[in-house]
This record gives sequence, structure tokens and C-alpha cells, in this order.
Amino acid sequence: MPVPVRAQLVTFRCSSYPDVTPSAWIQFVRASWKRLERLDLSSVSVTDDVLETLADNPAMTQLRVLHLGTATTTDRTARAILDSPHLRKLQRLRLPAHHLDAPLLRRLRDAFGAGFNPGG
Repeated sequence: MPVPVRAQLVTFRCSSYPDVTPSAWIQFVRASWKRLERLDLSSVSVTDDVLETLADNPAMTQLRVLHLGTATTTDRTARAILDSPHLRKLQRLRLPAHHLDAPLLRRLRDAFGAGFNPGG
């Protein structure tokens, strides 16, 4: 039986899709991404709910780079990423952080060091 292409992907860039709904993004991040190491979800319709679902997905254990440049995030996203047992290999994170509280920003900087980019 052939292996689905999704299961073979190492890098996936899916940014600037404002017409994709948060519920569609949730279905997307729930999928089995066993080899995925780099993911770009820079879309305003990527929300806390989407990113909490991603952080809860055990198939994300290989993820090393997560780019959320224009995602709509709050402290919930930061906490979900920091507390996820499935994102322990994450080394680089770009997250819109201008609205995050100071203790969470410190935790992100401590966790990712130079790999944390608080851009937007």
C-alpha cells in the first residue's frame, strides 16, 4: 500500500491563505505528519484553537521549526507550545509576540534562545 505524500513531507509551507477557515486549519494540523520538521503557518486564520490542536498532536514530535508570522495568537498559543510534550524538539519559533505578557516572553526566550523570533 502506498504511503500518503503527507506522511513523507519534511517541510511544508502554507502561508498567506486568509480564506482557509480555522476549522479547516484544525483538520490540517490534526493529520499524521510523522516526518515533518519545518512548518510555516503564517496566516491570519491560524488561531489559538488551531495551534493548541497542533501542540496536542503526537505526530508533531519531529517538528524543529515553526513559523507563525501572521497567525492570530495570544498567550494561549505560547503556553500550548511551551507545555506540549510533542514539541520538545522544536528549536526555532517565529511567533507574533507584541501582545504576549512579559513572563511568557521570558519563557519563550529561555526555551528557544536565539531560535525565538518575536516577529509578526
